Amino acid sequence: ITHPRYLDRAATQSLRLADQAWARYGRHPSFAGWYIPQELRYYDFQPEHIAQLRGFLRRPSDHCRALSGGKPVSIAPSLAQSTSPEAFRTLFAEMLAGSGIDILILQDGVGANRWEKHMDTKVVPYFRALREVCGEAGIELWADIEIFQHRTSGRGREPASVERILKQIDAESPFVTSFVMFDFFHYMSPCRGDAQKKLYDDYRDATQKGE
Repeated sequence: ITHPRYLDRAATQSLRLADQAWARYGRHPSFAGWYIPQELRYYDFQPEHIAQLRGFLRRPSDHCRALSGGKPVSIAPSLAQSTSPEAFRTLFAEMLAGSGIDILILQDGVGANRWEKHMDTKVVPYFRALREVCGEAGIELWADIEIFQHRTSGRGREPASVERILKQIDAESPFVTSFVMFDFFHYMSPCRGDAQKKLYDDYRDATQKGE
């Protein structure tokens, strides 16, 4: 992802798609902001790589804000357990400075990595580190909660329990201003199947009770 030719192509494509999206949907009242879809997953970067990524983020973020009259721009990186929370903090502090990003939506990795019993050590330290970075940079920090789990038998994924999802919210809420989920359509839509409808109903009941 740090190869200059790839970054140039990706940024150029992002600008073109932003123009198309704004022309089609820009007047719709639900058009609230922008998302740069490239997801950072590995963080063994040298200083020149960080500078290249910062420049890459700046191109679409400047273009999208100018196009839409200042609507915010977001990215959604993942956690990297090969990197310590301290190194994670330093890397993002350097990369975000001057990047033009307004919202950082950190994927919590709980569903993909089976961290439901390790959130205190695998998740919380990284959210804490990024809260400091985002606070210093004037960037909003959100959480992207993974609402799926690996199937207990066979391959693939299925909806997680509402109890686990509420634990994710409790663990991450001290550090973020908002939550999004990955993803409603596959794992919580009541139109998708019985398991999804159960999670939808359980989540609705739990939040209505204020749990």
